[in-house]
Amino acid sequence: MGRQIVYCNECGTRLTDQELAQGRANVDNFRSYCKKCRPVTPSAPLPAARPTPPPAKKPPSRVVAAAARPGEPKAPPPEPAPSRRLWWVAGGAGGIILVVALAFTVGGSGGRTPKQPEPPSVPEPAAKADVLPLLKLLEDLQATSQDADRVLKRCTELEPLVRGTPHEARLREIRQRAEASAFKVDPGRQLDFVLDQVRKIQEIDPRFARRQEVETLLKKAADQAGARRPDAERALSEYLKKVEDADRAARTEEERLAAEAKARTEDERRGREQLMGPWKDWKVSTRDEAPAWNPAYEGHAWVVITHPYTPDVPATLERTITVPAGPHVLRFFVSYLKDGDWELRVSIGGTRIMADTIGGEPRWREIQVDLGPYAGRTVAVRIENAANGWYFEQGVLSAPEIQAGTAAGWDARRRSQKETWSPWRVDSAAGAGMPVLLDSYKGHANVYRTHPHSREKPAVLERELLVPAGSEVQFSVWAAHLDNARWEARVKVGDQVLVQEVVEGPGTWRKLSANLTPFAGKKVKIRLENGARNWDQDYAYWSEPEVAVKK
Repeated sequence: MGRQIVYCNECGTRLTDQELAQGRANVDNFRSYCKKCRPVTPSAPLPAARPTPPPAKKPPSRVVAAAARPGEPKAPPPEPAPSRRLWWVAGGAGGIILVVALAFTVGGSGGRTPKQPEPPSVPEPAAKADVLPLLKLLEDLQATSQDADRVLKRCTELEPLVRGTPHEARLREIRQRAEASAFKVDPGRQLDFVLDQVRKIQEIDPRFARRQEVETLLKKAADQAGARRPDAERALSEYLKKVEDADRAARTEEERLAAEAKARTEDERRGREQLMGPWKDWKVSTRDEAPAWNPAYEGHAWVVITHPYTPDVPATLERTITVPAGPHVLRFFVSYLKDGDWELRVSIGGTRIMADTIGGEPRWREIQVDLGPYAGRTVAVRIENAANGWYFEQGVLSAPEIQAGTAAGWDARRRSQKETWSPWRVDSAAGAGMPVLLDSYKGHANVYRTHPHSREKPAVLERELLVPAGSEVQFSVWAAHLDNARWEARVKVGDQVLVQEVVEGPGTWRKLSANLTPFAGKKVKIRLENGARNWDQDYAYWSEPEVAVKK
């Protein structure tokens, strides 16, 4: 007969043959225990210690001790002679065999030998070496006795001695034969054992993860239950019914959780749309994991706050729009945080339409982008928040709206920019939007921003000019720097330096003036240079170049 699946009667843990073989689990009177739950069981009774013979009497000494005088302490009594029990070690092995044999032959299944005084400890190898005769006695008992319970009890008593020796498999075979014999005599007993195991498994397996194991256990028990087969089949049917109910409940729970997740996702989408408002159709890419959305901020609705990724990589807001027929503008408001500033760039259909520095006063700026040239077309709109010195570069934008009408002052501003800078040739370092013509920067309109190529090579703006005749001819240009930065400005006519000045310190803008009177009536080349000073944010801002003539 095969080995039955065994579980701990206390906690329901499945016990393997290896655990039983190694003594990490055992069976006591048809009740299985894991290492954690098994009760402490006494090993085979040990032989009583042979009484120590009394010491031989010595002849009385002729020396008589003097009597203690009054007030003097009495002498302590002599220490008892040491016990002479070492002879037991030599005969211990034979004594154990004799006593255990008598216990198996005479003692009943419940008989116990009165506890004797603890004999001297026997070395472990010697104790385990004496197991073989005990196993032989146990096999003889199994062959001559029909009491399987008695054999099983003796197996339990011998397990501590056999553990760790080559005889574990032999003891396991004896136990298996005894269990088979016990179940054969009383098949119902085996069924009760299995049902108890199933009950314990259900207590620790409420989700029925071990259903296959339990089904196999109950089916085998039904095949061996004899007259109690209906009881086993009923137990199996009840268990399968519980499994079915649990599966149904799990499916219901999964459906409920799925419905809740779907509703939660929909709520989040609606909440995001409510939070983003008109921005919901825009793709926003910013350095932060998510942009800061504000339904209302400083009197403006549907505001988003962005930040560039790096000094060279801007934050972007993109979407595709269909421009209605007729004149329309894309209108929105922009601002900044704290004392910073940033560069606003707007492109339509891949073409940059404007670039402007946002900072200073007024705090909020209205932006109008003329959509007239794109009427009736579907175009891509891209708004950028580019770095402008990498100091508080947060860009604050309200949601853009398409409105009918023309951009107030837009065409005039474009004409002014063209008239101001079209004669000039610009040679500036590339990168970070260099060079760029800004609509404004800190109170000045039509501003060119440049940056030196290197520490030695400056950025240059130059043009040819016919100096008008007059008693006094002055050339002037406004120059500015980034906050906490500095650069060197030079104004030249040909190779002659007329102005050389470091642009720094308080007051962003300063006016550079050069006397052109010596060149009156001549055609000269005027050259504006943006030289490096510390090679740290050496951006130059140029505005309003003009020639004034005093008659």
